[in-house]
Formats: sequence, structure tokens, C-alpha cells
Amino acid sequence: MNKHLKLTRLAAFLIVLAMLVCSFPAVYSEEQEVTEEVPTEVTEVTETEPETAPAPDPEPAPEPAPAPEPEPEPEPAPEPEPAPEPEPEPEPVEEEVQEPEPVVYEPRYFSFRTTNTQPDLRFRTAPSEDAPIITKLFPGTGGYILEPGNKWCKVVSNSGREGYLATEYLALTEWTEDTFPQQYVDVVAAPTEELTVPQFTTLLKDGSEIDTAEEKPAETAATETVAQ
Repeated sequence: MNKHLKLTRLAAFLIVLAMLVCSFPAVYSEEQEVTEEVPTEVTEVTETEPETAPAPDPEPAPEPAPAPEPEPEPEPAPEPEPAPEPEPEPEPVEEEVQEPEPVVYEPRYFSFRTTNTQPDLRFRTAPSEDAPIITKLFPGTGGYILEPGNKWCKVVSNSGREGYLATEYLALTEWTEDTFPQQYVDVVAAPTEELTVPQFTTLLKDGSEIDTAEEKPAETAATETVAQ
């Protein structure tokens, strides 16, 4: 049976081939006529299949980006230390101002003689030019100093009157306690200041004779306003 099938196929192929051969001259002549009438160049275009570009290699999948590192948490700023409270300033200690101890002077013993040139040296009741006048003394009137001072001296005159005379009108002589009249030794007061006026720095010698000039009564003493 296979042999019969093969013969059949072969016969069919020969028939088709014969038909093709018979039809080829007619087709060829028709083509020649058409070609003569319109001489055109027929360029056989052979369609070529485009070359298929090779598929590109698949790009490697991108590596996953590394996870970002977590940012370090900022360290908390240290709390500022509280400023130390200022120490209270010590209260100024009031220094006690020590007053200098008063200088204690020893009693000194003087006799005097007035040096006025007119019989008008005012003998007063107090050490002031405004004090009342007891009397007026003649030049050279003598006596003893009961309380010496640079401006005024408390004196006792030879006649026994006590009062004040301006030191600038006196010439003084210093005595020792033993040679000073004993009735006045206990009433003599020590000076309250340093005696610096010339009357106390240029003294007469101890034991000089004391004049006993008379005193002038103060008849108009209450009306006197100008003091020596």
C-alpha cells in the first residue's frame, strides 16, 4: 500500500511540473511585450528581513540602596550650672576712731611782770575781750600765774586780785615748786595746751626780782570797749 501511495504522489508531481513547463512560454512572452512598451527598470527589491538585534543582556537588578544609618541622637546639652550666689559683702566694720589721749601736762610755776608802756592794761574777769574789766594795770605790775595759756593767763596780782591778762603783755619767769610761793602752789593749774608763744620759750632766769608796781583803779572800766 505504501508503494501505491508513493506512485500516486509522484504522478501528481509530474503533472504539476508539466503544467508549469507549458505555461512558462506564454507568461514569458507577455512579460516581454509589457517590457517593450514601458521600458522601465524594475529593480527587484529583495525584502530582507531586518536583522534582529540581539536582545540586550538584561541589566542586573540594581543593588538595593543600603538603608541609611540612623542619625545619632544629639546629646542633650548639659544644663548650665546655676551661677553661685554672690557672697554677701561683709558689712563694713566701723573702726572706732580712737581719739588721741589728751596730753597731760605737768603744772608749771611762773611769775609775771606786765610789759605795757601805758597805764591801761586791762585786767578782766574772764579770758575774753568782752569780759568786764576789773582794773587797769601800770607797766611793770607783777604777780603769779595760776593757769598759763598761749592767749590768756589766769593770774593773781601782788595785791591779791585774781583775773585774766593777755599773755602777749607779760614777761614770765619760771620757778620750781620749792621756790614758788607756797600759798599758791596748790592753786596753780597745769596748762591745757603746749605753751609755744615766745613768753614761755624765752623765760627769765629763776629767781629774778619781781616788781611790785601799783595797780591803777578802774574808775571807768565798765565803759571800756577796746581791749588790749
